[in-house]
Amino acid sequence: MNQYELEVVIQRQVYYDDIKKFGIFACDTVEYNREVARNKYGNFSLQGNTRPLSEGQKYTIKFEGAYNHPKYGEFYKIIEVAVDKLDTLDAQDKFLKEVISEKHFNVLKKTYPYEKLVDFILADKVDVRLTKGIKKPTLDKIKVKIKDSMKLANLIAK
Repeated sequence: MNQYELEVVIQRQVYYDDIKKFGIFACDTVEYNREVARNKYGNFSLQGNTRPLSEGQKYTIKFEGAYNHPKYGEFYKIIEVAVDKLDTLDAQDKFLKEVISEKHFNVLKKTYPYEKLVDFILADKVDVRLTKGIKKPTLDKIKVKIKDSMKLANLIAK
């Protein structure tokens, strides 16, 4: 079975199960790779256990295949999605946008525009009196989602 580790761009999220953390994504490689078989739409299907991946974003993904599904055709199986280093404001914003709702992200960003929000939230520095629509129970859920997604980002699908 061929294995690849390539930078891919997510063109479309075909399916994602938030409970099972399983997704199917239409992708293409950032740099053309002729070994990866494209379908009639000019992309290829990646599926497996991962955190949600955002359309239009680039990820370094380790995958194998191709496998054949009797109904949906060829696909590649995700082995691992590389974890972005969360060491910049932009990297933390990108990560947080994938993990929480757009509304919650916008409230936090508006309230704390110059903070690395992931670090800020995990350090319990958010003052819920300042965040419209985000009180302690919601903030606790956001914190759990961040921690779960960070663990999941390190998951290697078997």
